[in-house]
Amino acid sequence: MGPGLGFKGSLLQSGCLTMCGNAADPRVTYEWDGPHSTGWMHIDLASIIAYEASIDAAHRWANLMTQREGQMYVIDTKFNCDEKYDKVGLQLFWNIEVYEITIGSNLSQFDPCGRTSK
Repeated sequence: MGPGLGFKGSLLQSGCLTMCGNAADPRVTYEWDGPHSTGWMHIDLASIIAYEASIDAAHRWANLMTQREGQMYVIDTKFNCDEKYDKVGLQLFWNIEVYEITIGSNLSQFDPCGRTSK
């Protein structure tokens, strides 16, 4: 069995979890990059932070990271650059409705941490 959702190298990302201001659709996106055997398949599952359950999950995730790393870690979205809190974030967003699914290969991807994609 090959790598699946939640394996090391997957990332849970968000441009903003708290104090999003006028962000049109603040969202949390789970990104998965498949291996060569999948043709470098890329899958994004995006949830919008706009209703009670998703707002609660976002606040719980942000509060946990703030307690352990400090407020600037969350405000500066440093959680996008490591995988320290992906597992707990994935648990918090497990039952949150997916708003958008993107599947493809060789997709141009914005990386807030400056990593190069495959």
